[in-house]
Amino acid sequence: LSNGDLVLNPQQLADVLACVFTKEPNKIKKMGDIANGILWHRDSIVEVIWGGTSKYPRHLWSFESTTSSINSIPEMPPFVNLLHRAELGYPLYGPKGFPLGETFI
Repeated sequence: LSNGDLVLNPQQLADVLACVFTKEPNKIKKMGDIANGILWHRDSIVEVIWGGTSKYPRHLWSFESTTSSINSIPEMPPFVNLLHRAELGYPLYGPKGFPLGETFI
């Protein structure tokens, strides 16, 4: 990756990322504004991407249990962090610098 991380299983990384970048019409409808490049930070959205019949455990993609103890600021689940670290997604912030709960893909 661009930040120097070593990927031991490149196919698994490709599979995780391919779930976000899809042309499947049924998935796109359920993924909110993803067709316009916005990934909403909601469990109902990321469950369509990585949950359901997928082989990925909930703790890797769910926002439910990712609240930090400091100021109750939500932390990103590992798969969303992976998008950010790989520079395939960028967190969006409002005019006052607070997170909007969305990622630009």
